[in-house]
Amino acid sequence: MAMLLVTAAKMIVIPVMGVLMVQAMVHKGLIPQDAKAEKFVAMLLSGTPAAVNQMIVSSLHAPDGNVDTMSAFYLVQYIFMIISSSALTTVSLLLV
Repeated sequence: MAMLLVTAAKMIVIPVMGVLMVQAMVHKGLIPQDAKAEKFVAMLLSGTPAAVNQMIVSSLHAPDGNVDTMSAFYLVQYIFMIISSSALTTVSLLLV
């Protein structure tokens, strides 16, 4: 259950927030309207699994250093990434 929740948060919720934040930055003038590559990369990177961040959080909650289950979390995320990255790329290209 935890693997699915982490995957949903990282591969669905955070990319949606990333797209909205990029659009807000363009609207406020922080990112130029004609910087298409910058907008696309910012949106795309919001939907990639962050292995380093997850490893740090797991290490903090496992004082003995045993983070054996991380590979299972990564496996679920990378399997789901096939679908989510395609959808995120499509949305990003439509908005850029």
